[in-house]
Amino acid sequence: MNLSQANRLGEQAFECRLGDDTLRGIVHVPATPLGIGLVLMPAGYKYRTGPHGFYVRLARVLARHGIHVLRADFRGLGYSDGELPQGMIQKLWQNVEDGCFSDDAAALADALRARFGLSHIAAGGICGGAITAQAAAAARPGSIDSLVEINAPVVRTRMPGKAAPKRTQEIEREKANYFRKFLSWSAWRRVLTGASDYGSIFRTLFSRTGKSEADSAPDVSVNPLFDSSFEQTNAHGTFKLMLFGGKDARWFDFADLYLATRLSGRESGNSWRVEIVPDANHEMFLEAWQADAVSRIDAFLHERAAGR
Repeated sequence: MNLSQANRLGEQAFECRLGDDTLRGIVHVPATPLGIGLVLMPAGYKYRTGPHGFYVRLARVLARHGIHVLRADFRGLGYSDGELPQGMIQKLWQNVEDGCFSDDAAALADALRARFGLSHIAAGGICGGAITAQAAAAARPGSIDSLVEINAPVVRTRMPGKAAPKRTQEIEREKANYFRKFLSWSAWRRVLTGASDYGSIFRTLFSRTGKSEADSAPDVSVNPLFDSSFEQTNAHGTFKLMLFGGKDARWFDFADLYLATRLSGRESGNSWRVEIVPDANHEMFLEAWQADAVSRIDAFLHERAAGR
C-alpha cells in the first residue's frame, strides 16, 4: 500500500517528539469519530503491525466504528528514532517488563489526544505492550484513561536455564488431553511401541495440583511493576480489559499467581474485567482468535466511549 492509498483509507503518518527523538507510526482516522482513541503499543520488540498483522486488522475495524487508532513504534524500533541496547533477548524482554518504554507510551497517548482533540484515550497491546501501557497509566495519571491488555505478563521473563513451573490450569488441561487420548488407538500405539514420554505422562497424571514452590509463595514470582501499577491504576479508576488466550502461558501465570490470590478469583471488579479467547495462543495468530479478540475490544471501547 502506498501513501496516497493509505490516506484515502484514513491511514496517515503520525509523529511526536520525545526528547531528542521522534516517535513515528500510522494513525487510523475514522470518518465519524466518537471522540475516543486507542494507542497500540509494540508487543515487546515487534513493530507497529503487531504479531501476524493483528494490530492492522484491529485498527481498521475500530476505525470503521468511529475510534482513532495509533499504531506506533517505540524508540529504536521501526520508523522511530533511537537505538536499542545490546544484550540477550531475554534481558531485553525484562527491560520491557520493567517499564523501559513507559515514557514513550505516555508521549504517544498525549500526542494522539492533542492532535485530534479526543476526550478519552485507551492504550494497550499484546504482552510487552500491555505491561508498558499499564506502567505508563500508573506513572502519568490523566494521560491514559483505560487499558486494553492482551496476554499481559504477570511474571518477568526467565533467563536461559531457568525452567518455567507449570501452573495449575496448565496441568489440568494436560490431564484432560491425556484422558481423551485413552480412547485413541494411535495414542496407545505410541505408548506400546515406546514412542511416548513415559516420565512426562506420569508426572502430569499423578500431579495433585501442578503447583510449584513459586506458586505457594506468589509474591516471589509476581513482577513488582505489574503488581504496583495494577494497584495504582485501580486507585486512579483506570478501567482495564484484561484479555487472555485460553492456552497461553501468561494466562496460566495470571490465573494462579494473581487472579486466585490478589483478586480472590473475581474476574471483574470496579476497575478491571478478565475475558478469555478460548484455545487461543500467546499471539492469537488464527483468524478466528483475532476476530474474537477484535469483537471484545470493540465492545469494550464503545462502553468507554459511552461512559460505562
